[in-house]
Amino acid sequence: MDGLKFEIDIEALAATFKEEAQKVQEALYEGVKALSAMTYARTVELANEKLHTTREQYIEALDYKEISKGVWVVSLSEKMLWLEEGKDAGSMVDDLLKKNPKTAKDGTKYKVIPFEHSKSPSRMTPMHQSLVEDLRKELKSRSIPFKKIEKNADGSPRVGKLHSLNIASPLPTPRASHPIFHGLTIYQSKTPSGKMRRDIMTFRIVSEKHKQTGKWVYPGLEAYKLMDKAFEASVKEFEDQILPSILAKYEKS
Repeated sequence: MDGLKFEIDIEALAATFKEEAQKVQEALYEGVKALSAMTYARTVELANEKLHTTREQYIEALDYKEISKGVWVVSLSEKMLWLEEGKDAGSMVDDLLKKNPKTAKDGTKYKVIPFEHSKSPSRMTPMHQSLVEDLRKELKSRSIPFKKIEKNADGSPRVGKLHSLNIASPLPTPRASHPIFHGLTIYQSKTPSGKMRRDIMTFRIVSEKHKQTGKWVYPGLEAYKLMDKAFEASVKEFEDQILPSILAKYEKS
């Protein structure tokens, strides 16, 4: 993304102050820097408010930097532009099969898609949070912990696939083959740092055969325009407060 753009002729504006021109110019440079920082911070604030599962990826893809003296750019990497600009409804099959698909005996491409149900609530939609809360209760009724590491009789942590369950739950979409928590699998493993990790997963297969079945259909997404909203608010603050305060300071000097 080219980034947000706000133009102000700093040198020409500063020159009108004659002997104070250099000081005004530096103050304006700082003002533009503050504008970019405000826009970045406001965009992060909006992302925290509006986004759920994509929040961390969006913030990681956001950046602001000075590309030359007095020229700052707030940008979002291409991989997350779909959130800013929206996305049309349609089949997700081709997108899901773009990277590392496998080939079935009949020559069609397919891929196993993992779904994690043990991630932080802040990375879930409100609906998913509600479903996971139901899952917690169901596991508790079966004496299976949700987050707590399970151990062997000797106190050592259990490793590998611990549980494989079919838990009553709604279908994720009307044409889905299985409920959300059908085939739920719980794993424990040791990370490279030596810590134990617990994952609660389900796995689904996407295939070229699904293109005409109504499965794996994206419902569409309205453009969030988080950067545009943040930029508009920051420019207004710059024009109404920051710039007038700079000019007033040197007009009186």
